[in-house]
Amino acid sequence: FARAQLQTGGSPEKVLASIDSGLQACRDLPSLHNLNGRLHAQAKDYAAAEKAFARAVALDSTYLAPKLNQALISTQQKDLPTAKKRFDALIREQSTLGEAYSGRGVVLLLKGDFREALNDFQRARKIRPKDPQVFFLEGRALEGLQQADKAKERYCDAAKLGHRAAQKLCPEAS
Repeated sequence: FARAQLQTGGSPEKVLASIDSGLQACRDLPSLHNLNGRLHAQAKDYAAAEKAFARAVALDSTYLAPKLNQALISTQQKDLPTAKKRFDALIREQSTLGEAYSGRGVVLLLKGDFREALNDFQRARKIRPKDPQVFFLEGRALEGLQQADKAKERYCDAAKLGHRAAQKLCPEAS
């Protein structure tokens, strides 16, 4: 756009003003801050990731992705009380967000609350019936409840949907 302005005779001052305006608009894009946070999280710079996600939420309080990412980071850092609170808040805000139920289920699984984890994975499965990870996690919860046969069924369901780890746990997938 700036090049076109210059080529059509626009003054450098106007072009710079246009570029500055565009840069400011980009700085205020919640999705850009969310992406920045995800990259920091991948680099395990969780403080910078949290800051970027918080900025994204501050710019758009209805944007769920950075809130989900904050909850996932809390889970990765084993801050399970904070993770659970964040997933609870997401579910209150958007009760059809399967990832929030799965995430909360993982937190519950890590805490050893297999029954509640199973409930969350079953809710997630209703929302995301083709998500192999949900079937796999449901199998983990069933294993924790000492329901090996049902766990194997879920692992096989996950394997049929292409989940690699589940394929090793499902004799029929071999």
